[in-house]
Amino acid sequence: MNDASTDETAQILQAYKQQYPHLRIIDLDDTAPRTLQGKKHALQCGIEAAQYDFLILTDADCRPVGLQWLQCIANPPINTAENSDFAPPHIVLGYSPYETQATWLNACIQYETWQTAMLYFSAALCGLPYMGVGLNLASSRALFRQNGGLNRYTQTPSATTIC
Repeated sequence: MNDASTDETAQILQAYKQQYPHLRIIDLDDTAPRTLQGKKHALQCGIEAAQYDFLILTDADCRPVGLQWLQCIANPPINTAENSDFAPPHIVLGYSPYETQATWLNACIQYETWQTAMLYFSAALCGLPYMGVGLNLASSRALFRQNGGLNRYTQTPSATTIC
């Protein structure tokens, strides 16, 4: 997705397309009217243009923790043998720690990020989800559409909620 960038994004994407022919580039220009603010417009356009129903979201400045990251988020380890009533999740919540640096501020940021994740993971496990971090998130496009996409967040600058 190239969201009307003014840097070298278009050239970088074209270089990736040469290396990965299956890559599909979506260019958004800044002249089209936008009902959503910031990143939400690009997310909405990307989700609508997706060819498959299962969506995995991350950010450009995120580095996967390992080579199996995509496989793990697409197929979370769920033990259905113990609970036959359990249906696979509609949303997979991920965690994205900040890169570790040897500073007091970084330690505080790491702790706050971990604490926030534990709160929203715990609430979700109790059936009371209230948030998820879009850096590592998976969901079905059907669920996204069923809940009105991002349109109910037109006045919220930072919300990129799926449901």
